Parts: sequence; C-alpha cells; structure tokens
Amino acid sequence: MRFTPTELTEEELDLQQQVRGFLLEELPPGSHEPCLGMAARKDKDFSLKMADRGWVGMALPKEWGGSDRTAVDRFIVVEEMLRWGAPVGHHWVADRQTGNVILKFGTQEQRERFLPAICRGELGFSIGMSEPDSGSDLASVSTKAEETTGGWIINGTKIWTSGAHENDWFVCLLRTSPMEDGNKHAGLSQLLIDLKSPGLEISPNPFLDGSHHINEVTYNEVFDPETNNVDFNDNTNTENTRVSYPLDYIENSVYAKGRPALSAHPKTIIFLTCDAYGVIPPVSKLTPEQAMYHFISGYTAKVAGTERGITEPTATFSPCFGGPFLTLHPLKYAELLREKMNHHNVPAYLVNTGWVGASAQSGAKRISLPITRKIIYAILDGSINDADYEIDPYFGVQIPINLKDIDTEILIPSKAWSNKNEYIKIAEDLVQKFQKNFEDYNIEDQEIINAGPKLT
Repeated sequence: MRFTPTELTEEELDLQQQVRGFLLEELPPGSHEPCLGMAARKDKDFSLKMADRGWVGMALPKEWGGSDRTAVDRFIVVEEMLRWGAPVGHHWVADRQTGNVILKFGTQEQRERFLPAICRGELGFSIGMSEPDSGSDLASVSTKAEETTGGWIINGTKIWTSGAHENDWFVCLLRTSPMEDGNKHAGLSQLLIDLKSPGLEISPNPFLDGSHHINEVTYNEVFDPETNNVDFNDNTNTENTRVSYPLDYIENSVYAKGRPALSAHPKTIIFLTCDAYGVIPPVSKLTPEQAMYHFISGYTAKVAGTERGITEPTATFSPCFGGPFLTLHPLKYAELLREKMNHHNVPAYLVNTGWVGASAQSGAKRISLPITRKIIYAILDGSINDADYEIDPYFGVQIPINLKDIDTEILIPSKAWSNKNEYIKIAEDLVQKFQKNFEDYNIEDQEIINAGPKLT
C-alpha cells in the first residue's frame, strides 16, 4: 500500500506551532524527564490544561464535549506530545481508545456520563486484558462476570495493568457467559469498572529499578452496576452513602410473602471490629463476660469513607457498637446479652477485619477478604470448635492456632509482627485506650472488668 505525501495546510501548521509554544511554556527543556505514550508520567493538571485548549477528545463530537477535529489535527497534537516526551499518561488511554469505544458501543447513559468528562481531561482509564494464564491469547481469559440484580458480580485476576493504582476506571475484558461448543471467542464482553469498587484489590508489580507502573488487579465479589444512571461511588458530597427501604421491596423476603419477618434466637454471635493497631486477632472466642466487655466497649476504627474528614484509620469506641442510639446505660444491654447467651448456650466470637501484624499507619494491607470469609465459614459450620486454642497475652481471649488452611502466624498477632518490640509497644497502647474508655461507664461488676485486656 502506498500513500501519497501531503503538505500540512496553513491551519494545520498553525496548530502545530500552537502546540509547540504550549510545550515550550509548560515544559521548558531540562525541566522534566521525557516519557512516552501509555508509559508516560501521569500529570492530571497537564491533561486539564491540554483539555482547556481542546486537545483531549479532539475527534469526539461536539455534542459530547469533543472538538470534531480531523484525524490529521489529532495526529499533529499527539506527534508533538510524543516528540517532547510530555506527561500525557493521565488521559492517554481515554483519549486514544476508550472514548471512541464508548461513543460507538456504549449506552446513551454511558456517553452522557463519560464522554464529556474524558474531553475535560478529568478521567484516567486502565485496560484489563491479560491474566496469569492468558497473555496474548485473550480469548482464553477466565475472569468471570456473573449477572445479578442490577449488574454483575466479578471474580478473577488481571495482570500487567498500566496505571491502575492512579486511574479512575477500568475497561475490562471478561467472560460473561460460558463458551459455546468449545468456541472460546464466544461469551466475552467488556465492562466499565470503577477502580475504587469494594472488593477490588490493586497490587503493584514494580520494575527492577523500583519504579511502579504496572499492577495486578484482583476482583473478589466486585459488583459492577448494569447502568451508570446513579453513581453510588461519587464522593463529591460524601464518601459514604446509605439507603433504607421497606422490607416488602425485597420480593423474595419472608415479609413480602406475608409472613412475620422474625427468626429464632441466633445460634452464634459474631462481633466485627476493624483494628487499626494490628494487635487484635483475626478471630477469637469470647466468654460471656468478655462478650459483655467488648460489647460495651464497641471498639473499631474509623476508616476513610465512614465519615467526612476521615482519610486514615482512627481508633474509636462506641458502646454496643451504636452509642448514639442507646437510651439506657450500656451495661443494661450487656446484661441482657449475657442472659440470652447463657440461656440459649450461644457462643460469641470477635472477628477483626482490620490489620494484623502491623498498624494501619505503617502502610500495611488489611486482612484479606478471603481469609475473613474462611473464618466466618469456620464459625458458622462449627469447624472452629475442632481447633486448638491459646490465650492472647493482652486480651485474654482464646485464639484458634489451626483453622482450615490459614497460616498460624496470621491467626496469632504476636507471631504476625516481625518487630516484636513494636508489637508490645502498640499492644500496650491499645490496652490502655480500652481501659481508659471503660472507666467512663463506672461499671463495678468485677467479672466484666477482669474480662477486659490487661498489661502483661
């Protein structure tokens, strides 16, 4: 194939000079480290400045915020950016392919939501293709999206994902239905997924020099809405949103079927806490008095998303895990709890979904969801009763030391910490916080006081 050479028009040459002048002003020679294309440094402010000049989403229609410019115009801008090694990584994928994919194949709601924001330079996209067992043969991907009410539930892993730790959205190739007659090219779809979705974990794959560009992205029961009419992940006004509705809105609920929405007494009680200090075991068995103590204490951590202004985990206590809603002294509710536990012979467990082996401030990851799920299953199916136990040195609770295939060093905080002196220091600090908080309730029942944590 032969192409006839052409000369740039005066308007195209003028655009070229505009871009060169912009780059000289924004990125004088020697002021930045040159980079290239998708691997370019992400600089959202730079992308916003480009968008202000109409240089992002150039080929998209004006009705969606684009400029309706020609392919040559866009080529000129891209060529100059690459020649200068400009930091175009933030908008590169969105401008190069995602915007056009949404324009051609997306729903009306998706066009309205994404295209103007892409043209404004606001959104960064990653591409989810390769998997641990699927490199260039993308038809063999196994990450699944199973349809559910209002959207999809996604499970699986993507690798070599550029910029997922910095971007906003993921365009992901998934298997949405089984292969038909062995045809692996059938049943594949691309979904738009919010990279901040609960259950989505992004793990870095650093280069040998320590730099970080690509990632492994793991989906663990990630919910992706079927449409994007209502953005429940929008944190413009608040990072956390709750809704309430009548029970009969759930069509298959017992209440909707005309029966009382009541059940028998629980067979097991599970307290959930998010320990930001990393010293409370992932799971521990409580005596009735210990259950009372922890019920009255209501210890957890405020994490980002629970309240405005909370950007990192902060320890907090709320009696009975719901202080603002109590009308009586917390002891009254705790005494009722002990009475019911003893009468119905119900065990109680404290499950920590926060950190273990390191504090939140250290930058360590929370206990993984799969481990927490195994713990809950072991409690519910009773297999936790077959475990051997040891006593926690600070909280006095029983810790299972062998539970399913969970590493013993994760189950026992003192073994999970690599820095034993730091563990002792932080554990003692948390114990003192518990003791100081409990003093506020003026409880004289010595059995309950003795059930609390102690300094060794």
